[in-house]
Amino acid sequence: MPSTRKTWKRTDPESASRKDLIALACKALQEGDSLLAYDITQKALDVNPGDVELRQIAASALINAGCPMRAVNDLETMVDKGHTDEETLGLLASACKDIRENSTDPEQQDIYGRKALAQYKRGFEKSGGTYTGINAAAMHLFLGEKVKADSVGRDVLSILQAQSGNDYWHAATLAETHLILGDLAEAVRLYREAIAHKDARPAWLATTRKQALQLAEAQGCLPVLESVFPVPGIVLSTGHMIDQPGRTDERFPPDIEPLVRDAIDQALEELNARYGFVSAACGSDLIFIEAMLARNAEVHVFLPFAREDFLETSLHYAGPQWVKRFDTAMDQVAHVHYCTSEHYLGYDELFNLCNDIAAGFTVMRGQSLNVTPSLLAIWDGKAGVAGRLADHWEREIGNLHQIDTSKILTRLRTNTSPPASSLPTTVPTIDPGTLPNAVREIKALIFADVTGFSKLRDEDNPLFVDSFLLGVAQLIEKSGRQPAFHNTWGDGLFFVYDQIGEAVQFALDLRDWMNRQDWTAHGLPSHLNIRISMHVGPVYAKEDPVLGRTNYFGSHVARAARIEPITLPGQVYASENVAALLSVGHKGFDFEYVGEMDLPKKYGSFPIYLLHREGVVD
Repeated sequence: MPSTRKTWKRTDPESASRKDLIALACKALQEGDSLLAYDITQKALDVNPGDVELRQIAASALINAGCPMRAVNDLETMVDKGHTDEETLGLLASACKDIRENSTDPEQQDIYGRKALAQYKRGFEKSGGTYTGINAAAMHLFLGEKVKADSVGRDVLSILQAQSGNDYWHAATLAETHLILGDLAEAVRLYREAIAHKDARPAWLATTRKQALQLAEAQGCLPVLESVFPVPGIVLSTGHMIDQPGRTDERFPPDIEPLVRDAIDQALEELNARYGFVSAACGSDLIFIEAMLARNAEVHVFLPFAREDFLETSLHYAGPQWVKRFDTAMDQVAHVHYCTSEHYLGYDELFNLCNDIAAGFTVMRGQSLNVTPSLLAIWDGKAGVAGRLADHWEREIGNLHQIDTSKILTRLRTNTSPPASSLPTTVPTIDPGTLPNAVREIKALIFADVTGFSKLRDEDNPLFVDSFLLGVAQLIEKSGRQPAFHNTWGDGLFFVYDQIGEAVQFALDLRDWMNRQDWTAHGLPSHLNIRISMHVGPVYAKEDPVLGRTNYFGSHVARAARIEPITLPGQVYASENVAALLSVGHKGFDFEYVGEMDLPKKYGSFPIYLLHREGVVD
């Protein structure tokens, strides 16, 4: 069966039926691919504007993707227009509940906790539905109102006992009711019954597990519930390629492949691996992909640059059989993501960027399913691309599992002599292409534009320089995070940073500074605002003969610039590279998915995210 992503790529939203579009979005949602589900609903809404069910699915996708504030805004609009059915009210309450959990402000926590409770109770009172009823009981418990939680819980239990439901949600809701009422043994039995249902979906299990653990913690019985739920393994993999011909210090010679494959199979079984994230070089990458596909698992592949260059750098030298395995695997995986579609040009840092982006996507899927992902490193423990990722992952995430190729090699060589290599006897020459007379570097890029500038009077321009541009200069100086490059043109700003964390911090500081200004006090119109866009990618550093200093050029500069015009005033929009890189090891920042958006000047369609500070409700 083709993956949901591949089915979606072959689907024309304008000719597909509403029923088929809803089914496809729901399938993506059930698989935990919330961003895809949201994109499907947006295309479907272009054809079916105002469709309530599609808007509900979109809101559910935003909530699962960790974007509750955007979901609240959409759902409150629906409620204001009279859509007060149980599903809409329940989703609104769920989004408010997530905001409460994510906020670090006690006042905001209380506000959104009470909002969640109010909407759950409203839905229960209007419909008598167990979905909003059980969540109202849970919210009472979370807010320290045990007596009220028990009262609502008993009402829900009476409704459930009068029903003859035999599906996943009936069993899961019964289990939750007994857990709230303190009947732990019956709750465990019913949770196990729900998990065993043939219609159970990964995203449903993730939602149930999260709520059950929260309730168990509130009831003081967390250890008992932790062992009940199977945790779907989300696994990022990195490791060695097959040794180049003539390599003297063996690392992954071809003859240890069967032993490596056995070790990978065993590790995937132990991790209950259901979702895989990996590149696709010959050796450990492709063996991991094949093993995951054999488990009917979902696999996402990340390539560091153009496909033809990747074949040259990472497959051709090992022989045509590996290229054939690559082609076969690419036809079966769920998605192939190009970290940059440009050429390799001998810039090895692109391999590290690819690993970092793949790690970020892995963490984002873990957040969607409420699971801490694992890194499976097929690696000899020495410094290198795999070692860099392993060290970073172990420090930031912790779940590191190593298959030590040096131990496998030692075990094999103790009893056997190295076989004659089946690889070519000489290493083929890889032409990386012609690198322009420039330094290639990975940089964080910011573009900003002042909205309302074009409406200024001519005599306002000196005031603009003395207030806005001077203020930006002072903000740079105060930040202590000097950009590698900055430039202005009228109301336009361009910044280049070496570190993504410094770039995001400055972008948010600039947004906040702009929002605080009283422009009328400077003699300027009050409507001035700012749009800020961000992207991370490889660019070319070269002396700019006009400016007389190093400037930055390339297609990734253009992409950062193209995101700015679609950004809402007062917001910071970013590419998925930024979101992925922020997901591992960058505290203090968060993001919400905006959707796949068409960039100006026919630049293409790209996933876009809204950046904000962690724990802050914007």
